[in-house]
Amino acid sequence: MVSNSSPLLINESPLQVLPSLAVALGNINEAIILQQIQYWLKNPKSGRLDDQGHKYIRDTVSEWNAQFPWLTERAIKTRLKSLKDKGIILTANLNKSKYDRTNWYSIDYDALNKLMQMHSEETSPSEGKKVHDQKGRNFPIKSEETSQPIPKTSTKTSSETSTNKNSASKDAPRIPYKEVIDYLNQKTGAHYKPSSKANQRLIKARFKEGYKLDDFKTVIDNKAFDWQGTPYWKYMRPSTLFGASKFDGYLNANNLNQTRNTPA
Repeated sequence: MVSNSSPLLINESPLQVLPSLAVALGNINEAIILQQIQYWLKNPKSGRLDDQGHKYIRDTVSEWNAQFPWLTERAIKTRLKSLKDKGIILTANLNKSKYDRTNWYSIDYDALNKLMQMHSEETSPSEGKKVHDQKGRNFPIKSEETSQPIPKTSTKTSSETSTNKNSASKDAPRIPYKEVIDYLNQKTGAHYKPSSKANQRLIKARFKEGYKLDDFKTVIDNKAFDWQGTPYWKYMRPSTLFGASKFDGYLNANNLNQTRNTPA
């Protein structure tokens, strides 16, 4: 019997994007993300207005990842930052809780229209092509960090890939469980164990997402700054600080513009 459908073809609500938008932005994923922001901005049931009457919508990186499952969370953050650097999206903090650092997003349509005017629909992206933001800076077209690698199919290539993978695992950077936990203990006077499997799972998961030792220290510093002398101090523990749902928000709190409170 001849098949009349495939699960790889559209059988669900599609994500739509104009090719000309992808060319102007220099990145297909930025175009998809921007179009999805537009979708939610036009949804009457989502979003909130700021003091000037501009509508913003709110999503955590994990929630964006659910909408763009082929991208890693790190790649999504990179694309959002790129769109912000180009002046295309605007961010704000419209959260009710001062401890909630989740970004809200809107679109600067004037900046987008100016960018689109610089490019025609006939322009096709090519290797090494540069596109410019409204300030004249270059943004090269780059490959994305996807959630899963594309497997090699030939026997020869698979063998080479396996060898390279084993070599890479030997050279993989060590995850500094002890440094992270020691820094937390120095900040709080606690006695959490670097050898704890639960603590190591949390730290390893964040390192797999691309975070580094300095990111952990910044999270610890930010929350110590926020919570010292308050009832929230009891939450200065690995399970609270290093969990997937809050880590990025704690990292980007930006409340330590003074000096890092590094223990002696």
